[in-house]
Amino acid sequence: VLELTPAQEAIVAWRNPAPHDIKEEVRETGTLPGLANLGNTCFANSVLQCLLNTPGWFPEACVAFSHFEDSTQSRKAALGRSFQNLALEYGSLSGGSLQKSNSALRNLKDAIAEIDPQYAGCQQQDAYEFLGCMLESLEEGFGALFRDLGPAAADG
Repeated sequence: VLELTPAQEAIVAWRNPAPHDIKEEVRETGTLPGLANLGNTCFANSVLQCLLNTPGWFPEACVAFSHFEDSTQSRKAALGRSFQNLALEYGSLSGGSLQKSNSALRNLKDAIAEIDPQYAGCQQQDAYEFLGCMLESLEEGFGALFRDLGPAAADG
């Protein structure tokens, strides 16, 4: 019997995602949850809401970031963990929005600012550039995660 570690199980789930039907969730409440504006963060909120509501494996795959050990955690792994926490908080809402005081939302803003300081303040930024920074950083974080887990995890 093949036994997988939790990290390997997360990767297997990422490679073989369970069907996720956001349309069913929308029908239940009629609205999608929102994100509080943390000071000119409309550009980031629009990108995050698109990522969080995209059907498929992306938000679920970020669960794998929980398997990074804190002592080896890179800034990009911190972004992945922040996105994972935001996805969990966002998914637990039924309508309404995450408030300004929500730690998952604030932690994600801080994590992306650690990677690119232009996102540290309250200046309006370009949504496309923010999306690129998010996806590139998460991709590098996934790469580091797969290296840390070794070839056995990649083979499934």
